[in-house]
Amino acid sequence: TMLDMSTEIALKVIYKIISKYQIKGSFSQDKLFYFTQKHISAKLIKEIEEKGRISLDDLAKMFNIPNALVKNFCVNLMRTKAVNGFFADRGNQIITEAQIYKEIKQYSKDTGLFELSKLAKSLKIAVELARKSLHELIKKGSIKGIFTQRREFVTHRHLQGKIKELAKAYRTMPLRDLSNRLGVTESSIEELLAKLIGKGEIDGYIDMHKKLFVAYAVPASQMSPATPSSSDPQIISVADTK
Repeated sequence: TMLDMSTEIALKVIYKIISKYQIKGSFSQDKLFYFTQKHISAKLIKEIEEKGRISLDDLAKMFNIPNALVKNFCVNLMRTKAVNGFFADRGNQIITEAQIYKEIKQYSKDTGLFELSKLAKSLKIAVELARKSLHELIKKGSIKGIFTQRREFVTHRHLQGKIKELAKAYRTMPLRDLSNRLGVTESSIEELLAKLIGKGEIDGYIDMHKKLFVAYAVPASQMSPATPSSSDPQIISVADTK
């Protein structure tokens, strides 16, 4: 309803209503709207879940409120588990756990072999968060791979591609040499070789007595590159009171 009063008087009236009924929320920076805490929280949850990763600046623009205030809201939402997420990009973004998993899976697929520090840098998250998330994906079986002796993570696909390349180039090689070249344990090499031989991707065998791998041939079709390549009742418009 349009009220015949100045903006200044309207603000005073709204201040009294907010104070009297203890309505928690925030004014927009231009003082034209008052958003209830419930409304802000609901909108933030919806936007964060839909986008997966979003900057605090973009969230603040939705309401025209300060970034610091939006950050406080996000802290409370994460603390109460209303949003399952974390801060990223030095506190300038918020990213959901689901989005972190999605981006790690894509990064693993694209690179095949990487250090945790580089993964964290790419996702703009803390190294510890990257480590914890990667371990969770490995535990769930969403990503298959192992950590090398050089403290890198390598996917099974990437490692199998490297083994195929070496099998084609050398045909015979001690398991110890394969282990040293690829930075993984001999037992891991044996396991992967057994799978490749069992699937017919490498025509050869493992001489367990001599600890030697012998490849007869690697089918050309099996060779793969190692690195894949204002109707809202919870918004009060001051302008409408004029």
